[in-house]
Amino acid sequence: MDQNLSVWTPPKPQASHNPRWILMLIVISTVGVFQHFGGLDQFDNKISATYYAAAPKKQDYNSALVAIDTASLLADPSWPWNRDRYAQLIEKLQGSGASAIVFDIDFSATRPGDALFADAIKESQIPVYLVRFQSEYEGLPGVIAEIAPSEILSEHAKMITTLFPLENDGGVRLMQPGTMFSDGWVPHLSVALSAKDFPESARAIDFAFDLSALPTISFTEALNAESFGDGLNGKVVFIGATANELGDEFTTPHLGRISGIELNIISYENLRQNTDKLPAPYLLYFSILLLSYLGATVPARGLGLLTYGLIQAALFIILVMLGYFMQQHLNIILPTAGSHLVQLFCSATVIAKAADSYAAEVFRARMHVAKHARTLEALFSSNHDGLVVVNHLGRIETANKRALQLLSLEGKNPTGTPTSDLLFDLKEITPGEEPKLVELQDAHQNDLYITISCVEVVLPTENSRYEKRKGLRKLCVYTLHDMTAQKIVEGREREARIAHEKASEAKSTLIGTMSHELRTPLNAVCGFADLIADSALGEHASPEYAEFGDHIRKSGKHLLNIVNDMLLAARFQSGTVETSPKEFLLSDLVEAALDNSKKSQNWTDPEVIVNVPAEQVHADYELCKKALEHLIDNASKFSGKNGKIIISYQNGGISVRDNGPGYKDDDTTTLTELFVQGDGKRSRSYEGCGLGLFLVQNIAALHNGSLELFNAAEGGFEAVFALDKANSQSDENSATETKNNNQEEKWVA
Repeated sequence: MDQNLSVWTPPKPQASHNPRWILMLIVISTVGVFQHFGGLDQFDNKISATYYAAAPKKQDYNSALVAIDTASLLADPSWPWNRDRYAQLIEKLQGSGASAIVFDIDFSATRPGDALFADAIKESQIPVYLVRFQSEYEGLPGVIAEIAPSEILSEHAKMITTLFPLENDGGVRLMQPGTMFSDGWVPHLSVALSAKDFPESARAIDFAFDLSALPTISFTEALNAESFGDGLNGKVVFIGATANELGDEFTTPHLGRISGIELNIISYENLRQNTDKLPAPYLLYFSILLLSYLGATVPARGLGLLTYGLIQAALFIILVMLGYFMQQHLNIILPTAGSHLVQLFCSATVIAKAADSYAAEVFRARMHVAKHARTLEALFSSNHDGLVVVNHLGRIETANKRALQLLSLEGKNPTGTPTSDLLFDLKEITPGEEPKLVELQDAHQNDLYITISCVEVVLPTENSRYEKRKGLRKLCVYTLHDMTAQKIVEGREREARIAHEKASEAKSTLIGTMSHELRTPLNAVCGFADLIADSALGEHASPEYAEFGDHIRKSGKHLLNIVNDMLLAARFQSGTVETSPKEFLLSDLVEAALDNSKKSQNWTDPEVIVNVPAEQVHADYELCKKALEHLIDNASKFSGKNGKIIISYQNGGISVRDNGPGYKDDDTTTLTELFVQGDGKRSRSYEGCGLGLFLVQNIAALHNGSLELFNAAEGGFEAVFALDKANSQSDENSATETKNNNQEEKWVA
């Protein structure tokens, strides 16, 4: 039953006089101000971190890290270490081909070995960078302490800073060009190393880096290493703490908490690879807000809620992809949280308004449904199939007359009857599934076969605020189709088919048994006929005896071949034929089959023209030879003594064509059936028992090949026996070469 109880055409929406543009300015201005004062920063930061997580991770580093890790601290627990260790490291790194050395370590206090460290910095052929810090005095807010390396170390080293501005949530997202100290401007590490001009404003850091790909070596291992190979050649080597015990960690988007030295490496790689980010201009930001507003306020009533939902999904995806594209490819941080907020607010308003309008229309549609009630009632009661309507409680609400007959409820009021009290519990049928065949017995113990299907109907006023009944209103409509007559016919057909199969099996068994019983005496007849025909025991008194023996031999072998064919046919019918494939040439196969046919008793000695290439195939030689023998025997039989047989190779198969009378009908499908011969001249004037083409057809099928039978265009009859092309072992080159060398490879027998 159609679930759409009526077709309701809603009235056209009236033109809206809402001040849309004024509302747009209010919404966009409010969100813009909220964004400007950081009200949406938390959401924008999470969106930006998601972009970093989704972006391909960069693994191309011009940096290397010598990490003061936990293993190094365990190897030498006397932290802070004497400075001679750093002097040794500088000497090793110079020899490795490093382009610069950066120490992210506090060298403000003097330690043993400062002189050796200072001399190593002075004598270094590559620049060595030391770090200056600023820090608030504990307990004195706003009072900044400046921390610099000792004078003996900073004399020949280059000064840099590694300070990053912290945001309200304590995370690091920006890098600045440098820091102003009391004695002047000190550039940030990334700016000093990249030697690039940096604007005065801070830049956002690209955190889409794979730190696991960063070349890293423990400080202790670096000191003990004899050589670094080419691993540090041309790279900037950063030396700093990664051990949790030293507490030099920062919180970052996507990467989580990382050490300060790793954060410095990422900031340097940002400038080197030009991946640092700029904030989006205000014009672009407000343009995206305008796009979100316009996209979210399209009229849902005219489009439909589904289309409107798809538009909003597409708009959301566009905003997400635009933010991702700007951040990862244009290096611009575009805040999109405000745009998503505008879209969410406006789309919720539009959907709420459309939903209210749809609810009113559904209520008004009830009047339209009522107009068709009597029509539906007539269709329901006069239907030839049984129809049963069941409510959500599993009780019958109504049923037509045919359903009462099938369920043996005639003369009873079915309303309120549970489905479990029926001949079959209808609740076992799931709505929407394929019809289920059920076998029942009526009140007179007669078998009934009924197919039962179910459709679930949800009434259009469901959950409407204009409908008094607020619960979900569902009905299940069951259709009962009487299949009893059809099942009776199918049962009789099945019994007839089984009887036919048993008769066919008995016939095959009889043929097989008789064939075995006949082969033994026939082999003896043929054997003694050979002795007589060949004068094996001496010359006969009369030469006619040898001729008689030859006649007996040919007749016996002909009869033996028929018995063998019958036995093979029985094996094909029982599916017990096995193949013994091997490699052979088609030309040899045709020659052997033709020789055997010439020895046949029924050979009429026609002219035979053979044009078959020496193509190699892989198949059962004996079965293929028997198939060709039957085709050649048929051609000889129907062409006669003065006839002609042409055996050729075409379209991947062997064609045997004669110039006989042909077949009276274009439909040759029955010729390959067992014990079937053609009508007309072919059945009345020629011998045969209808085995040959049946065997050829089955042999071809056994090799995934085919047999084509048709009247030749030039007259006569043609049969094409083809094997599976996959069995062909010759390639196109050899076939072409054979064709060129033997363009007319013909021989006449």
